[in-house]
Amino acid sequence: MTISTADDTRFKNVVILGGSCGGIGACHKLRELGGLPAPYRIVLIEQHSHMHYCYAFPRAAVHGGFERELFAPYSNMFGGDEARGIVIQATAKQMTPTHIITDKGESIPYEYVIIATGTTGPEPTTLMSHTTKTAAIDTLKKYQARIAAARDVVVVGGGAAGLEMAAEIKESFPETNVTLVHSRDSYLPAYEPRLAEEAASILDKLGVVRILGKRVDLSGVPTWASSPSVSTEEQTPFEVRATDGSSIVEKCDLIMMCTGMRPNSEALATLTTAPLDKSGYINVLDTMQVADAAFPNIFAIGNVAATDDVKMGYTAWRHGALALTNIIKLIEGKNKDGAAVELEKRERATPQMMLYMGMKDGAAQIVEEKSGQVMVVDGKMMAPYFTHNIGADRVWQWLGSEFKEENLDL
Repeated sequence: MTISTADDTRFKNVVILGGSCGGIGACHKLRELGGLPAPYRIVLIEQHSHMHYCYAFPRAAVHGGFERELFAPYSNMFGGDEARGIVIQATAKQMTPTHIITDKGESIPYEYVIIATGTTGPEPTTLMSHTTKTAAIDTLKKYQARIAAARDVVVVGGGAAGLEMAAEIKESFPETNVTLVHSRDSYLPAYEPRLAEEAASILDKLGVVRILGKRVDLSGVPTWASSPSVSTEEQTPFEVRATDGSSIVEKCDLIMMCTGMRPNSEALATLTTAPLDKSGYINVLDTMQVADAAFPNIFAIGNVAATDDVKMGYTAWRHGALALTNIIKLIEGKNKDGAAVELEKRERATPQMMLYMGMKDGAAQIVEEKSGQVMVVDGKMMAPYFTHNIGADRVWQWLGSEFKEENLDL
Protein backbone atom coordinates (compact mmCIF):
# COMPACT_ATOMS: atom_id res chain seq x y z
CA MET A 1 0.00 0.00 0.00
CA THR A 2 1.25 3.47 -0.88
CA ILE A 3 2.03 5.45 2.25
CA SER A 4 2.44 9.18 1.80
CA THR A 5 1.90 12.27 3.87
CA ALA A 6 -1.66 13.50 3.51
CA ASP A 7 -0.86 16.94 4.90
CA ASP A 8 1.42 17.90 1.99
CA THR A 9 0.69 21.60 1.51
CA ARG A 10 1.21 21.34 -2.25
CA PHE A 11 -2.16 19.63 -2.53
CA LYS A 12 -5.78 20.10 -1.56
CA ASN A 13 -7.37 16.83 -0.55
CA VAL A 14 -10.57 15.18 -1.69
CA VAL A 15 -10.80 12.44 0.91
CA ILE A 16 -12.65 9.21 0.18
CA LEU A 17 -13.49 7.16 3.26
CA GLY A 18 -13.70 3.54 2.15
CA GLY A 19 -12.22 1.63 -0.77
CA SER A 20 -14.98 -0.76 -1.76
CA CYS A 21 -17.28 -0.35 -4.78
CA GLY A 22 -18.41 3.20 -3.99
CA GLY A 23 -14.93 4.53 -3.35
CA ILE A 24 -13.51 2.66 -6.33
CA GLY A 25 -16.33 3.99 -8.51
CA ALA A 26 -15.25 7.52 -7.61
CA CYS A 27 -11.61 6.69 -8.37
CA HIS A 28 -12.56 5.24 -11.74
CA LYS A 29 -14.44 8.41 -12.57
CA LEU A 30 -11.21 10.23 -11.76
CA ARG A 31 -9.39 8.10 -14.35
CA GLU A 32 -12.12 8.69 -16.91
CA LEU A 33 -11.92 12.46 -16.44
CA GLY A 34 -8.13 12.52 -16.44
CA GLY A 35 -7.70 13.68 -12.84
CA LEU A 36 -8.86 16.47 -10.57
CA PRO A 37 -8.11 20.13 -11.28
CA ALA A 38 -4.74 21.07 -9.77
CA PRO A 39 -3.85 21.26 -6.94
CA TYR A 40 -6.59 18.80 -5.84
CA ARG A 41 -5.93 15.11 -5.40
CA ILE A 42 -7.60 12.04 -3.90
CA VAL A 43 -6.71 10.65 -0.49
CA LEU A 44 -8.31 7.23 -0.14
CA ILE A 45 -8.54 6.10 3.48
CA GLU A 46 -9.25 2.37 3.76
CA GLN A 47 -8.84 0.13 6.79
CA HIS A 48 -7.99 -2.99 4.77
CA SER A 49 -4.68 -3.65 3.05
CA HIS A 50 -6.60 -5.21 0.14
CA MET A 51 -10.02 -4.77 -1.40
CA HIS A 52 -12.41 -7.50 -0.24
CA TYR A 53 -14.41 -9.07 -3.06
CA CYS A 54 -17.20 -10.04 -0.70
CA TYR A 55 -19.53 -11.19 -3.48
CA ALA A 56 -17.61 -14.46 -3.51
CA PHE A 57 -17.39 -14.89 0.28
CA PRO A 58 -20.41 -17.23 0.54
CA ARG A 59 -18.63 -19.58 -1.86
CA ALA A 60 -15.17 -19.07 -0.36
CA ALA A 61 -16.54 -19.93 3.10
CA VAL A 62 -17.41 -23.37 1.68
CA HIS A 63 -14.85 -24.04 -1.08
CA GLY A 64 -11.11 -23.53 -0.80
CA GLY A 65 -8.25 -22.95 -3.22
CA PHE A 66 -9.07 -19.55 -4.69
CA GLU A 67 -9.12 -17.29 -1.63
CA ARG A 68 -6.05 -15.29 -2.71
CA GLU A 69 -7.92 -14.13 -5.80
CA LEU A 70 -10.54 -12.33 -3.70
CA PHE A 71 -8.19 -9.76 -2.16
CA ALA A 72 -6.54 -7.29 -4.53
CA PRO A 73 -3.96 -4.77 -3.27
CA TYR A 74 -4.58 -1.01 -3.27
CA SER A 75 -0.88 -0.30 -3.88
CA ASN A 76 -1.28 0.58 -7.58
CA MET A 77 -4.59 2.40 -7.32
CA PHE A 78 -3.15 5.66 -8.65
CA GLY A 79 -0.21 4.20 -10.56
CA GLY A 80 2.29 5.74 -8.15
CA ASP A 81 1.28 9.30 -9.10
CA GLU A 82 0.87 11.07 -5.79
CA ALA A 83 -0.41 14.18 -7.53
CA ARG A 84 -3.45 12.12 -8.58
CA GLY A 85 -3.97 10.28 -5.33
CA ILE A 86 -2.61 8.29 -2.42
CA VAL A 87 -3.93 5.44 -0.30
CA ILE A 88 -3.66 5.37 3.48
CA GLN A 89 -4.46 2.23 5.45
CA ALA A 90 -6.38 3.52 8.44
CA THR A 91 -9.87 4.01 9.84
CA ALA A 92 -11.52 7.40 10.16
CA LYS A 93 -12.46 7.87 13.80
CA GLN A 94 -13.40 11.53 13.90
CA MET A 95 -14.36 14.32 11.53
CA THR A 96 -13.96 18.04 12.11
CA PRO A 97 -15.04 20.73 9.63
CA THR A 98 -11.53 20.66 8.17
CA HIS A 99 -9.79 17.39 9.13
CA ILE A 100 -10.19 13.61 9.34
CA ILE A 101 -8.66 12.02 12.43
CA THR A 102 -7.68 8.36 11.96
CA ASP A 103 -7.23 5.50 14.39
CA LYS A 104 -3.47 5.98 13.96
CA GLY A 105 -3.63 9.56 15.18
CA GLU A 106 -3.15 11.14 11.76
CA SER A 107 -4.89 14.45 11.13
CA ILE A 108 -5.70 14.70 7.43
CA PRO A 109 -6.92 18.03 6.02
CA TYR A 110 -9.68 18.01 3.46
CA GLU A 111 -11.61 20.28 1.13
CA TYR A 112 -14.21 17.64 0.25
CA VAL A 113 -15.13 14.22 1.66
CA ILE A 114 -16.91 11.24 0.13
CA ILE A 115 -18.12 8.85 2.83
CA ALA A 116 -18.13 5.38 1.26
CA THR A 117 -17.77 3.34 4.44
CA GLY A 118 -20.58 0.89 3.67
CA THR A 119 -22.13 -1.43 6.21
CA THR A 120 -20.85 -4.11 8.54
CA GLY A 121 -22.51 -7.49 8.77
CA PRO A 122 -21.77 -10.87 10.31
CA GLU A 123 -18.96 -13.11 9.18
CA PRO A 124 -18.23 -14.66 6.79
CA THR A 125 -20.28 -12.63 4.30
CA THR A 126 -18.25 -9.62 5.41
CA LEU A 127 -14.82 -9.69 7.05
CA MET A 128 -14.58 -6.07 8.16
CA SER A 129 -12.47 -6.68 11.26
CA HIS A 130 -9.73 -8.51 9.34
CA THR A 131 -7.51 -5.75 8.01
CA THR A 132 -4.86 -7.92 6.33
CA LYS A 133 -5.19 -10.38 3.47
CA THR A 134 -3.66 -13.16 5.54
CA ALA A 135 -6.10 -12.72 8.41
CA ALA A 136 -9.11 -12.66 6.09
CA ILE A 137 -8.02 -15.79 4.23
CA ASP A 138 -7.33 -17.62 7.50
CA THR A 139 -10.87 -16.84 8.63
CA LEU A 140 -12.39 -18.15 5.40
CA LYS A 141 -10.39 -21.37 5.78
CA LYS A 142 -11.67 -21.80 9.32
CA TYR A 143 -15.24 -21.51 8.07
CA GLN A 144 -14.51 -24.08 5.36
CA ALA A 145 -13.42 -26.57 8.01
CA ARG A 146 -16.31 -25.69 10.28
CA ILE A 147 -18.91 -26.13 7.53
CA ALA A 148 -17.34 -29.41 6.37
CA ALA A 149 -17.61 -30.80 9.91
CA ALA A 150 -21.18 -29.64 10.52
CA ARG A 151 -24.18 -31.94 10.19
CA ASP A 152 -27.10 -29.61 10.92
CA VAL A 153 -26.76 -26.04 9.64
CA VAL A 154 -29.19 -23.17 10.04
CA VAL A 155 -28.71 -20.16 7.74
CA VAL A 156 -30.36 -17.02 9.14
CA GLY A 157 -31.47 -14.45 6.56
CA GLY A 158 -32.89 -14.92 3.08
CA GLY A 159 -31.25 -12.03 1.29
CA ALA A 160 -28.77 -12.66 -1.51
CA ALA A 161 -25.99 -13.82 0.82
CA GLY A 162 -28.26 -16.22 2.72
CA LEU A 163 -29.71 -17.72 -0.45
CA GLU A 164 -26.23 -18.25 -1.89
CA MET A 165 -24.79 -19.57 1.36
CA ALA A 166 -27.54 -22.16 1.79
CA ALA A 167 -27.11 -23.33 -1.81
CA GLU A 168 -23.32 -23.55 -1.62
CA ILE A 169 -23.40 -25.62 1.57
CA LYS A 170 -26.10 -28.02 0.42
CA GLU A 171 -24.59 -28.52 -3.03
CA SER A 172 -21.16 -29.28 -1.56
CA PHE A 173 -22.42 -31.39 1.36
CA PRO A 174 -25.69 -33.02 0.29
CA GLU A 175 -25.80 -35.17 3.45
CA THR A 176 -25.76 -32.09 5.67
CA ASN A 177 -29.13 -30.83 6.83
CA VAL A 178 -29.44 -27.18 5.77
CA THR A 179 -32.32 -24.95 6.90
CA LEU A 180 -32.78 -21.39 5.64
CA VAL A 181 -34.84 -19.13 7.92
CA HIS A 182 -36.13 -15.80 6.65
CA SER A 183 -38.18 -13.35 8.68
CA ARG A 184 -40.28 -12.13 5.76
CA ASP A 185 -42.91 -14.00 3.78
CA SER A 186 -40.93 -13.77 0.54
CA TYR A 187 -37.37 -13.34 -0.68
CA LEU A 188 -35.92 -10.27 -2.42
CA PRO A 189 -38.98 -7.96 -2.33
CA ALA A 190 -37.19 -5.18 -4.24
CA TYR A 191 -36.96 -7.43 -7.32
CA GLU A 192 -39.35 -9.05 -9.74
CA PRO A 193 -41.21 -11.96 -8.05
CA ARG A 194 -39.82 -14.47 -10.54
CA LEU A 195 -36.28 -13.95 -9.19
CA ALA A 196 -37.38 -15.19 -5.75
CA GLU A 197 -39.26 -18.03 -7.40
CA GLU A 198 -36.16 -19.14 -9.31
CA ALA A 199 -34.05 -18.98 -6.15
CA ALA A 200 -36.61 -20.97 -4.15
CA SER A 201 -36.79 -23.60 -6.90
CA ILE A 202 -33.02 -24.08 -6.82
CA LEU A 203 -33.03 -24.48 -3.03
CA ASP A 204 -35.88 -26.96 -3.22
CA LYS A 205 -34.06 -29.05 -5.83
CA LEU A 206 -30.97 -29.10 -3.62
CA GLY A 207 -32.99 -30.16 -0.59
CA VAL A 208 -32.66 -27.04 1.54
CA VAL A 209 -35.48 -26.70 4.06
CA ARG A 210 -36.97 -23.22 3.68
CA ILE A 211 -38.81 -21.46 6.51
CA LEU A 212 -40.44 -18.09 5.85
CA GLY A 213 -42.05 -15.60 8.22
CA LYS A 214 -40.08 -16.67 11.30
CA ARG A 215 -37.38 -14.95 13.33
CA VAL A 216 -34.71 -17.01 15.05
CA ASP A 217 -34.57 -16.50 18.80
CA LEU A 218 -30.86 -15.79 19.06
CA SER A 219 -31.04 -15.52 22.86
CA GLY A 220 -31.20 -19.31 22.99
CA VAL A 221 -28.28 -19.88 20.63
CA PRO A 222 -24.88 -20.76 22.20
CA THR A 223 -22.15 -18.17 21.65
CA TRP A 224 -19.98 -20.71 19.82
CA ALA A 225 -22.71 -21.60 17.31
CA SER A 226 -21.60 -19.14 14.62
CA SER A 227 -17.91 -19.00 15.47
CA PRO A 228 -15.35 -20.24 12.91
CA SER A 229 -13.19 -21.74 15.68
CA VAL A 230 -14.87 -24.23 17.99
CA SER A 231 -13.48 -27.07 20.08
CA THR A 232 -14.98 -30.54 19.65
CA GLU A 233 -16.18 -30.46 23.26
CA GLU A 234 -18.29 -27.38 22.61
CA GLN A 235 -20.13 -28.78 19.60
CA THR A 236 -23.14 -30.24 21.37
CA PRO A 237 -26.17 -30.01 19.08
CA PHE A 238 -28.86 -27.62 20.29
CA GLU A 239 -32.44 -26.76 19.39
CA VAL A 240 -33.14 -23.59 17.42
CA ARG A 241 -36.42 -21.87 18.23
CA ALA A 242 -38.29 -18.96 16.72
CA THR A 243 -39.18 -15.81 18.63
CA ASP A 244 -42.79 -17.03 18.73
CA GLY A 245 -41.64 -20.08 20.71
CA SER A 246 -42.03 -22.63 17.91
CA SER A 247 -39.25 -25.07 17.08
CA ILE A 248 -37.30 -24.44 13.89
CA VAL A 249 -34.94 -27.42 14.12
CA GLU A 250 -34.39 -29.87 16.96
CA LYS A 251 -30.68 -30.23 16.25
CA CYS A 252 -28.16 -27.66 15.06
CA ASP A 253 -24.40 -27.51 15.29
CA LEU A 254 -23.73 -24.42 13.14
CA ILE A 255 -25.50 -21.10 12.64
CA MET A 256 -24.58 -19.02 9.58
CA MET A 257 -25.72 -15.43 10.12
CA CYS A 258 -26.58 -13.63 6.88
CA THR A 259 -28.58 -10.72 8.25
CA GLY A 260 -28.19 -7.66 10.46
CA MET A 261 -26.26 -5.07 8.44
CA ARG A 262 -25.17 -1.94 10.34
CA PRO A 263 -24.15 1.35 8.65
CA ASN A 264 -20.61 2.58 9.28
CA SER A 265 -21.47 6.22 9.94
CA GLU A 266 -19.68 6.73 13.25
CA ALA A 267 -17.08 9.14 11.89
CA LEU A 268 -19.68 11.54 10.51
CA ALA A 269 -21.60 11.35 13.79
CA THR A 270 -18.64 12.98 15.54
CA LEU A 271 -19.18 16.05 13.34
CA THR A 272 -22.94 16.14 12.84
CA THR A 273 -25.86 13.84 13.57
CA ALA A 274 -28.35 15.92 11.58
CA PRO A 275 -28.20 13.75 8.43
CA LEU A 276 -28.46 10.40 10.27
CA ASP A 277 -31.72 8.46 10.25
CA LYS A 278 -32.86 6.38 13.21
CA SER A 279 -30.82 3.38 12.01
CA GLY A 280 -27.64 5.38 11.46
CA TYR A 281 -27.81 5.58 7.68
CA ILE A 282 -26.87 8.97 6.19
CA ASN A 283 -29.66 10.97 4.57
CA VAL A 284 -28.45 12.57 1.37
CA LEU A 285 -29.67 14.97 -1.29
CA ASP A 286 -30.04 13.76 -4.87
CA THR A 287 -26.59 15.27 -5.47
CA MET A 288 -25.21 12.78 -2.88
CA GLN A 289 -24.35 15.64 -0.51
CA VAL A 290 -25.26 14.88 3.09
CA ALA A 291 -28.58 16.35 4.18
CA ASP A 292 -27.04 19.08 6.32
CA ALA A 293 -26.74 22.52 4.75
CA ALA A 294 -23.77 23.29 6.99
CA PHE A 295 -21.62 20.75 5.12
CA PRO A 296 -22.16 20.99 1.35
CA ASN A 297 -18.63 19.65 0.84
CA ILE A 298 -19.42 16.27 2.42
CA PHE A 299 -20.97 13.49 0.35
CA ALA A 300 -22.19 10.01 1.30
CA ILE A 301 -22.61 7.14 -1.14
CA GLY A 302 -23.33 3.44 -1.41
CA ASN A 303 -24.64 1.25 1.37
CA VAL A 304 -24.12 3.83 4.11
CA ALA A 305 -26.39 6.33 2.33
CA ALA A 306 -30.15 6.34 2.90
CA THR A 307 -31.51 6.24 -0.66
CA ASP A 308 -34.19 4.25 -2.48
CA ASP A 309 -31.52 2.43 -4.48
CA VAL A 310 -30.93 -1.24 -3.69
CA LYS A 311 -27.76 -1.67 -1.65
CA MET A 312 -25.55 -3.30 -4.24
CA GLY A 313 -22.06 -2.73 -5.59
CA TYR A 314 -23.19 -1.31 -8.93
CA THR A 315 -25.38 1.34 -7.26
CA ALA A 316 -22.52 2.32 -4.93
CA TRP A 317 -20.27 2.62 -7.99
CA ARG A 318 -22.79 4.94 -9.68
CA HIS A 319 -23.05 7.03 -6.50
CA GLY A 320 -19.27 7.35 -6.35
CA ALA A 321 -19.01 8.53 -9.93
CA LEU A 322 -21.79 11.06 -9.35
CA ALA A 323 -20.26 12.40 -6.15
CA LEU A 324 -16.87 12.92 -7.78
CA THR A 325 -18.47 14.59 -10.80
CA ASN A 326 -20.24 17.04 -8.52
CA ILE A 327 -17.11 17.74 -6.51
CA ILE A 328 -15.30 18.67 -9.72
CA LYS A 329 -18.20 20.95 -10.61
CA LEU A 330 -17.87 22.65 -7.21
CA ILE A 331 -14.10 22.98 -7.59
CA GLU A 332 -14.42 24.47 -11.07
CA GLY A 333 -17.18 26.77 -9.88
CA LYS A 334 -14.88 28.14 -7.20
CA ASN A 335 -12.11 28.56 -9.74
CA LYS A 336 -14.35 30.75 -11.89
CA ASP A 337 -16.60 33.49 -10.56
CA GLY A 338 -18.10 31.79 -7.50
CA ALA A 339 -21.58 31.73 -9.01
CA ALA A 340 -23.99 28.98 -7.99
CA VAL A 341 -23.09 25.65 -9.58
CA GLU A 342 -25.76 23.33 -10.91
CA LEU A 343 -24.93 19.82 -9.73
CA GLU A 344 -25.96 16.55 -11.30
CA LYS A 345 -28.65 14.53 -9.54
CA ARG A 346 -29.04 10.85 -8.83
CA GLU A 347 -31.53 8.83 -10.84
CA ARG A 348 -32.85 5.72 -9.17
CA ALA A 349 -31.14 2.62 -10.53
CA THR A 350 -33.28 -0.26 -11.73
CA PRO A 351 -32.63 -3.18 -9.34
CA GLN A 352 -30.32 -5.80 -10.82
CA MET A 353 -28.72 -8.84 -9.23
CA MET A 354 -26.92 -12.04 -10.13
CA LEU A 355 -27.40 -14.93 -7.70
CA TYR A 356 -24.75 -17.66 -7.77
CA MET A 357 -26.44 -20.59 -6.05
CA GLY A 358 -23.81 -23.28 -6.09
CA MET A 359 -21.29 -23.96 -8.81
CA LYS A 360 -23.86 -25.03 -11.40
CA ASP A 361 -26.96 -22.90 -10.98
CA GLY A 362 -28.22 -19.42 -10.35
CA ALA A 363 -30.68 -16.73 -11.34
CA ALA A 364 -30.45 -13.08 -12.23
CA GLN A 365 -32.45 -9.93 -12.76
CA ILE A 366 -30.90 -7.79 -15.46
CA VAL A 367 -31.80 -4.83 -17.64
CA GLU A 368 -31.56 -5.50 -21.36
CA GLU A 369 -29.12 -2.92 -22.67
CA LYS A 370 -30.90 -1.82 -25.85
CA SER A 371 -34.54 -1.97 -24.81
CA GLY A 372 -34.17 -1.21 -21.11
CA GLN A 373 -36.49 -4.14 -20.38
CA VAL A 374 -36.17 -5.82 -16.98
CA MET A 375 -35.57 -9.56 -17.40
CA VAL A 376 -35.24 -12.46 -14.98
CA VAL A 377 -33.09 -15.29 -16.30
CA ASP A 378 -32.32 -18.76 -15.00
CA GLY A 379 -29.09 -20.68 -14.57
CA LYS A 380 -28.94 -21.75 -18.21
CA MET A 381 -28.88 -18.13 -19.34
CA MET A 382 -26.31 -17.28 -16.66
CA ALA A 383 -23.95 -20.12 -17.60
CA PRO A 384 -21.43 -17.89 -19.43
CA TYR A 385 -20.90 -16.01 -16.15
CA PHE A 386 -20.23 -19.07 -13.99
CA THR A 387 -16.63 -18.82 -12.85
CA HIS A 388 -15.03 -20.37 -9.81
CA ASN A 389 -14.29 -16.95 -8.26
CA ILE A 390 -17.51 -15.20 -9.36
CA GLY A 391 -15.65 -12.68 -11.48
CA ALA A 392 -13.02 -11.61 -8.98
CA ASP A 393 -10.54 -11.04 -11.82
CA ARG A 394 -12.11 -7.63 -12.47
CA VAL A 395 -11.22 -6.33 -9.00
CA TRP A 396 -7.54 -6.50 -9.83
CA GLN A 397 -8.16 -4.43 -12.94
CA TRP A 398 -10.20 -1.90 -10.94
CA LEU A 399 -7.21 -1.39 -8.64
CA GLY A 400 -4.62 -1.14 -11.40
CA SER A 401 -3.04 -4.58 -10.97
CA GLU A 402 -2.82 -7.50 -13.36
CA PHE A 403 -4.67 -10.67 -12.40
CA LYS A 404 -2.05 -13.38 -12.68
CA GLU A 405 -0.56 -16.09 -10.48
CA GLU A 406 2.63 -14.23 -9.56
CA ASN A 407 0.56 -11.30 -8.26
CA LEU A 408 -1.83 -13.24 -6.08
CA ASP A 409 0.40 -12.98 -2.99
CA LEU A 410 0.90 -9.23 -3.29
